[in-house]
Amino acid sequence: MAIASSMALAVVLLSACTSVEGHGARPVSAGKGPRVPVAHGAEALGSEAPGSGAPGSGAQGSGVALQEQQVLRFDDGLTWEATLEAALSRHPELLAAQAELDALAAETEAAGRRPNPTLNVQVEDIGNEASFTGPSGGQTTVILTHTLERGGKRAAREKYSEAKRQAAIAAFAVQTQGVLSEARSRFLSALSAQETLELQTRLQQQVDRFHDAVATRVEAGKASGVDQQQLALLAANARLERQAAEAHARTSRLVLAQLWDGPVEFGRLKAEWPAASAPPALADLMQRWDGSPGRVRLERELAISEAAVESAASERSQDWALSAGFRKREQTNDWTAVVGFDVPIPVFDAGRSTLEAARARRRRSVHQMEAALREARTALGDLHGRLAVSHSALTSLQGGALDEARSLYESVREGYEQGRFELLQVIEAQKSYFELLARHRGARSQHHHAWAELESLLGERSKEVTWN
Repeated sequence: MAIASSMALAVVLLSACTSVEGHGARPVSAGKGPRVPVAHGAEALGSEAPGSGAPGSGAQGSGVALQEQQVLRFDDGLTWEATLEAALSRHPELLAAQAELDALAAETEAAGRRPNPTLNVQVEDIGNEASFTGPSGGQTTVILTHTLERGGKRAAREKYSEAKRQAAIAAFAVQTQGVLSEARSRFLSALSAQETLELQTRLQQQVDRFHDAVATRVEAGKASGVDQQQLALLAANARLERQAAEAHARTSRLVLAQLWDGPVEFGRLKAEWPAASAPPALADLMQRWDGSPGRVRLERELAISEAAVESAASERSQDWALSAGFRKREQTNDWTAVVGFDVPIPVFDAGRSTLEAARARRRRSVHQMEAALREARTALGDLHGRLAVSHSALTSLQGGALDEARSLYESVREGYEQGRFELLQVIEAQKSYFELLARHRGARSQHHHAWAELESLLGERSKEVTWN
């Protein structure tokens, strides 16, 4: 009962002392974590993030992740929009990044809290003399100690945690755009491999039919057996090319399926290639990048180093510790007050080195930002050049060259069946047509892969490219 009474009085006394501590910024609730644009780069940074709940809300999500996931099926074929939606909702790296955002939100809330008081209970003079034996013969001291933070430590600590959280939000937006770019590149690769397989299948079928026609002409004495042998070699090569295309298409589909966390089943990819688009002016791209998530991330990472300097400066102010309590002598039943005041003496460590280190890291962050800006400008210039070259190639190939090559191949093949051309001329026309077709598809793939990289760098879905 004596100890309980002493504790109650100590709390009352100390509550009056803590009012001298400065009022810091109000803590940010972890349940109001900012939201990152997760689709199309349309939402601005700073709105509420999907799935960011109060601290501990991620435990339920981790429990779900440990469970066996159902198979993700696309029975009607896989479209680009379905690929995009599944990648954003089930990509493992995005799920991990969202969990880190929840953790940083909880840390930001904790950073705004005052340090906990400490309770010290001492029982002294036990068994010193015959008249002071046992706890009832000594004295009991109850002391409550509270640290008074000085120099704005709590506000600086909270600002530093918030800067880290904002940088993580910007990094999450960049990572989201990276996943979108990766999804688009993998989808394009799988779509291109699917079309290549179809092309090689059609080529093999044409060679097989042509081989049968040549065999008929050989039997009728209208062609030599050498022609039949040459066609047999072409047919064998077409089968090998088809098998290689089939293996490549299978691998591309597996790589595409790895975008999602869990098993997935899909049939044919259903999409039409967007029309080739000329890149905008390089100056326009530079201006658009200034507002991109990548630029925002660089600025917020610099803000972390600024907050670290402020935090290190606040640490140079020594904290005070205020103690208040009571002591009771059990023999005489006397009560006495106990008051203490602890002030550290910065003899050996005044925090100067820590502050200099923080300032040096801030200078490093400034130089790193300058290097990143230079690298981004170089990347934009490279992508602009690649887009211009691929667009020019596609424009020239689509301007009638493919149609002329196909028409020539069909005319020579029909003329051979009528005895007007040699087999070598048919082979050359076929080779020219399919080589031109391969160049067209390669240029188209490079063009849209470059657009995917540009969208990732700009952090937005390009208005110049429209998917069907």
